[in-house]
Amino acid sequence: MFADGFYQPEHSTLDGLPGGIRLAGLGDVLKTDPDSVTKHIGSAIGEMPHGFAAMNSAFVGDGALIEIASGVELDKPIELVFLSGCSGEGFLSLPRNLVTLAAGSRANVIERHVSCAEDRSLSNVLTEIILEEDASLDYCCVQDQAERTFHVGGLFARVAGSARLKATTATVGRAWVRNDARVNLDAKGATASLDGAYLAFGRCHVDNHTHISHNAPECTSRECYKGVLGDRGHAVFHGRIVVQPDAQKTDSEQSNQNLLLSADAEIDTKPQLEIYADDVKCAHGATVGQLDEAALFYLVSRGIEREAARRMLTQAFAAEVLETIEPAALQDYLSAKVSGQLSPAAPTEAAR
Repeated sequence: MFADGFYQPEHSTLDGLPGGIRLAGLGDVLKTDPDSVTKHIGSAIGEMPHGFAAMNSAFVGDGALIEIASGVELDKPIELVFLSGCSGEGFLSLPRNLVTLAAGSRANVIERHVSCAEDRSLSNVLTEIILEEDASLDYCCVQDQAERTFHVGGLFARVAGSARLKATTATVGRAWVRNDARVNLDAKGATASLDGAYLAFGRCHVDNHTHISHNAPECTSRECYKGVLGDRGHAVFHGRIVVQPDAQKTDSEQSNQNLLLSADAEIDTKPQLEIYADDVKCAHGATVGQLDEAALFYLVSRGIEREAARRMLTQAFAAEVLETIEPAALQDYLSAKVSGQLSPAAPTEAAR
C-alpha cells in the first residue's frame, strides 16, 4: 500500500510470494541498491517528449518495484493500492512504478487508485513495464478517486520478441483524469492489447491518449476503448498506431466506442493510423451513439423498469472490456461501480 506515493510497509502484505520475485518500495531500492534498477528506469519512456513524465522523473521519490525472474509464473495477482489525498489539501504525489519480467515469466498486476479524503490533490503516476522475450503480463489500472482529485497516469512499456502485454485501464470514479499509454513492440512476434473502460458523469473529464509503435515485423496489437458519458461529462480519446518501415506483416486493430446518456455529454475521439510499411493488416474506427431504443423497448415490454433496463444495456456495453479482466472479483467490483454511477440516486455535479 502507498499513501500519497510513499510505501507503507506496515499496511502491506508480502507473505506467500514464491521465489524469484522482488517486490519492494522503489525508494528504498534506489537508496540501497540503485545499480539494479537504474538501467531500466526511463528506458521505456524513450526520447519522445512528455511533460508529466519529465516532472515525475525529476522528483522520483517512491513507488513500487516488481521484478520477476526468468521462468517464474505467478498464480495470483499482485495488487498495488495507492491512496491519494491523505496529506491534506493541495498535496502532490509522484509515484514511480517499475515492473520487469524476465524471459518466460508470467504475472498479473493490479494497480488501484482510490481517495482516502475529499481534499483537492494531484497524482502524477508513472508506471514503466519491461517485458523480455516470451514474458506475459496482464496489467490492470483501476482509477476510482473522488471529485476533487486530479489524476495523471502514464504507462510506458517495451515488449520484446514473442512477449505479450495486456493492459487495461478502468476509470470508474469522479476524478479529473488524463491517461497516456505508450507501448513499443520491439521484436518479432511481440503482442500488445490496450483496453479501456471509462465513465464520465457530473462534470467529470477523462482523457485517454495512446500510442503503439510497431518497430519490428510480425507484431500484433489490439486496442478497444469504451466510454459511458452522462450529465455534463466530457471525454477525449486519441489513439495513435505507428507502423515503422521495417514492421512488415503487422496486424493491428483499434476501436473507440462511446455511449452518450445525456444531451450535454461530450466526446472528442480521434483514432489514428500512421503506416510506413506496405505489407500490413490494419483497421481503426470510432462510434458515438445513444442506447438502442428498440432494445430498451423490448426490455420494458417484458416487465423490466425503464431505469433498470437502461442500466442493463449500459453494463452490457461496458462488459466487452470489463469481462476480460482477471480475477473475477475485480470484474464484479468494476461492474458494481458502473451500476452505481448509473443509479438515479448517485450524486452528480449536474444534479446539485
